[in-house]
Amino acid sequence: MNQVKSKLVMALLVGFALAGCVKKAATPSGDGGSAAVSADALPAAPEFVLASTAGDSLRFSSLKGKVVLVDFWATWCGPCKAEIPHLVALYGKYKDKGLEVVGIADDPSEHDRVAPFVQEAGIPYPVVYGEPEVGQGYGGITGYPTLFAVDRQGRIAHKFFGYTAPEEIESVIQKLL
Repeated sequence: MNQVKSKLVMALLVGFALAGCVKKAATPSGDGGSAAVSADALPAAPEFVLASTAGDSLRFSSLKGKVVLVDFWATWCGPCKAEIPHLVALYGKYKDKGLEVVGIADDPSEHDRVAPFVQEAGIPYPVVYGEPEVGQGYGGITGYPTLFAVDRQGRIAHKFFGYTAPEEIESVIQKLL
């Protein structure tokens, strides 16, 4: 009986890990999962100017005209680490067709770990340090990874919560490009 309980607990823990990392100071938002946003009511992605790991800053409006994946993540999040190589591959495949990826390292307690992580992971797209008001502008970030697909007009077209299969993300990108 104890082995059954142990296996059940382990299965639940793995399931939670794959679903997404819970943010330390969670704020209420949507119901999670992957969801397309109604085409007739696409909300504008919020403007932000955030410091980047490269030592400069990124203004979101400078990306208008591109399809943008905005990835809220943290270095301690296992599903985030699993998803990043897929985002790197998608970026490489579609950047010449108008795709941009922006990583928002959203945990303020880990700023000193982000730039070394970005370099070690070979992340070629911009990574910026998150500010609470940016996540709030996207409706609140309750866990990581949380990924938003933004269309060429700067409107949020899709939200992914938790680790998402690269094929699902790629399908959304293809429709927006």
